[in-house]
Order: sequence, then C-alpha cells, then structure tokens
Amino acid sequence: MRAWRKLTALAGVLALLLTGCSAERVPDEVWLGLMEQEILARDGVLPAGVPVPENPIETQPGTEAAPTLEIQPETELPVTTQAPVQETAPPADAGDGDVYAVMCRELEQFHNPIRLSADGIADALEPAYYRLTWERPDLFWVYGYTGESTGDEATIRIKLVDGVTEAQIPSMYQELMDTARDIASQAQAYPTDYEKILFVHDFIIDHAQYDYDGLESDAYGLWQTAYGCLVQGRSVCEGYADAFQLVMQQLGIPCGCVSGDTAEGAHAWNWVELGGTYYWIDVTWDDPSSPDSDEKHLSHKYFLINDEMLSRSRTTDELGYFVPQCTSVTDNYYVRSNDYLESYRFEDIDGRLIMAGDDNTIEVMYSSAEALQEAINDLFVNERIWDATVYHSSGGAYEYGHDDEMYTLMITYTPNES
Repeated sequence: MRAWRKLTALAGVLALLLTGCSAERVPDEVWLGLMEQEILARDGVLPAGVPVPENPIETQPGTEAAPTLEIQPETELPVTTQAPVQETAPPADAGDGDVYAVMCRELEQFHNPIRLSADGIADALEPAYYRLTWERPDLFWVYGYTGESTGDEATIRIKLVDGVTEAQIPSMYQELMDTARDIASQAQAYPTDYEKILFVHDFIIDHAQYDYDGLESDAYGLWQTAYGCLVQGRSVCEGYADAFQLVMQQLGIPCGCVSGDTAEGAHAWNWVELGGTYYWIDVTWDDPSSPDSDEKHLSHKYFLINDEMLSRSRTTDELGYFVPQCTSVTDNYYVRSNDYLESYRFEDIDGRLIMAGDDNTIEVMYSSAEALQEAINDLFVNERIWDATVYHSSGGAYEYGHDDEMYTLMITYTPNES
C-alpha cells in the first residue's frame, strides 16, 4: 500500500491522499508453432486453440497455422525525408546457423521481406526472433512476422507496429538513434557508471509521460516502443524499458528487459549490470506520471534494487531471454545516498529535516516493514513530528507519504510565511 498524508499545525487534521492504480496491459503476443503461422511480439497470451508449450522457444509440431493478420495503421507520422526501402533482398545464407545475426543485419538495412536459406530455419527462426525482441530495442517497428518456405528459400515478412509504414522506418530509425546517442553523450559527462545510469533514469522520467491512451488501446502502437518514449515522449512500461535499454547500449553498460505480473497487471522493467553486479531498475514506476506511482515528483524507489525488494511488488516471467539474480544493495540509491536505515530513530529524521535542501523534503528507506511502521507510529500517530527542530524554529506544516512495499518514508516541511 502506498499512502500520502498531510499535517497542518493550525488544523491538526490528517488528510489521507490516495492515488489509485490501473492495470497496464502489455499486449505483445507470441504465437508459437510452425514457421508458416504468424508470430507476434513478446510476453503475451497464446490465441485460443494453440497449446501452451513447455519451452516458449521450441517449435511445437502439429500446431495448426494461425490466420494471417492484416495490420491497418491508425495514423501515419509525418516524415521529412523518406529513404528508399528495399522490398526484397537476395537470400541471406545463415552460414553457421546464426539466424539471429542475419535477421538483425537485414532489418538494419530495412529489408522486408527477409529471404533466408531454408536449411535449418524451422528450428532456428523462432528462437532468433524471440531473442531479437529482447535484445534490439532499436528495431522498434518489428511486431512479429509471417513466414513460408519454398524449396531452398524461406521468406519472412515482418509485421509492423500500428501507425508505421515501410517508407517511414529509415528516417524514424535515424531520429531514434540520434536521440539515444544524444542522451548517452550527456551521460558521458559523469565520471562513474552509477552516475551515468542515474542520469539516464532521471532524464527519461523528466522527458516522458505515461501514455494512458496507449494503456487502454487494443492496438500495438509506438507507445510500446523506445521511439514512443524517447522521440514522442509518451509510452507505457515497455517503451520506458526499451528506451532505457537502448541508451544503456549506447553507453556500453550491460542492460536488458524483463516482464512479469504485478497486482495491477502485466509489466516490464530492466536489469542492469554495475561493477560486475546485477540490479533491477524500474523507470516506469519511478515516474510520477505512471498509474503505479503515487509520487508527486521523480522517485528512486526502484533504482538498483535486489530480488527481495522486487519480489514485494511482482513476479518475474521466466520467459525472458535472460533473467539475472540480483542479490546486492551496495549501489542502491538510498544506500549510496546514506538514506537507508536499519531501524527507526527520531534523531535520524530530525537531523535530515535540518539538513533538507531548498524543497524541504527528505526521503528514507527502511530495511523492514516493522521499522517503517515504528516511524509512522511515533512521528504521525503519536505526533512526535511536532518536536522536530525545524518546527520549533519557525512553525509550519508537514506532508508525508510512505510506501509499504518499498519501506520508504518521505516528509516535506513547509515553514510558516514570515
């Protein structure tokens, strides 16, 4: 439970301010089966009548081909330049069987359809496509494929994200990469990888808004992509996660996306490697504009957290291409800021209020739910907050909020006007 409360000295009243949460759908579908059937993007629900495989990237023999789905873009984005798109290319030889590398190379040249050697393609295509959806956020226009094999050649036609045409892709790709590289260039001004990661996390939140229209849409549009987040400034969780991963790739910092389920619905977030150690990071939930946040400003509650912290709010799909173990809090935001407290002491809060910055706000994370509850009881139920040094200096009011999942407590002090 996350809650906000406000106290005023004059009224002596506690006003509880709650922000509701709404479920976020990640409508990426993975239709598994023979290569002739349509394959859509990651982490979704199989269509009715298609058996759920034990291994999501293994071909299930005997599956009936799904009907081809015609995507009708709802809108077309304005394009200032339209680089020619090559509709066909000579068949690409997978060589050592690395269909993934071949698909990436062809997509980087904006080829559609992709023609591949049919040799070994039946076993390699689905794993290659599945890997591509997790590792290449720059290929934002890809939303599945249909495929057929004739003789020695396989033809793979890429399905496009709603609202995007073939002619738009080259200029949109350039726009996305220019934006990602610009953000990475700004991050390079910071000396450590920790600071670079923090800058990118904050930059995305400051420049993007959660797309509530996209959340409610049944389509799969740009709001699900890195392009939507970085270029258009509006996306849902998958767009935030892809955007963060893309900028990390420009910085050479290992990073990936994962998905799972929360109490509010399906969700996507990131892992990142820092100093040889893996951490979780959820840019979406640290954005105050998202439906799963009740913060009034940018948060760092989900910045470099471990498995135990993550498990309080969600479960992680094992379908992800790579799901690391995150066991450390060494580089957690609150640990690095010296605001991670093992237990509650009034003096810790009083001292931080004295040293608070211009916004007169402090935030701490406790190591346990019990320590957080002890702080709430002492400060606000028993009203010891009025004993704080800053209140005795000039009077005023307090506003506070707490997160019962992440064990954080935020207090904002507003002094009386002179």
